[in-house]
Amino acid sequence: MIRLTPDIMAADPRAIRLLKADLPTVTIPPTATTGPVPSELSRLVSDTLRRGLIGRYFASLNAESDLRNDVRAVCSEARRQGMRVEYLIIAFKDAWRRLPEARMLPQGSQGSEFLSRVITLTISEFFSPGRGD
Repeated sequence: MIRLTPDIMAADPRAIRLLKADLPTVTIPPTATTGPVPSELSRLVSDTLRRGLIGRYFASLNAESDLRNDVRAVCSEARRQGMRVEYLIIAFKDAWRRLPEARMLPQGSQGSEFLSRVITLTISEFFSPGRGD
């Protein structure tokens, strides 16, 4: 399970309020081999977006490497379940649309750039030759 580190939570008191928000439930399309995806993967996807967003907007020193590690963990779980990368991308986009923190971003913020970065990392990590699983 992905955890927020104290350095991220200490960066701004608003981070604690964001952490207390209910995690949205993401419906991930079934694959031909696995059927509906368990909610654990949905939680991992939402947690990854939430932690990455907090790290980026509260200027965590390790935000990029933490995001990559979180995306790597999600990709590993998705591969373990036999999920195709296309469905994982849909899951990230659906989770983003439902994430309260993303909806609270001001118009013109870099939220879409952040989501694009997450999708790029997802593709990269999903097909990484050194993924070890």
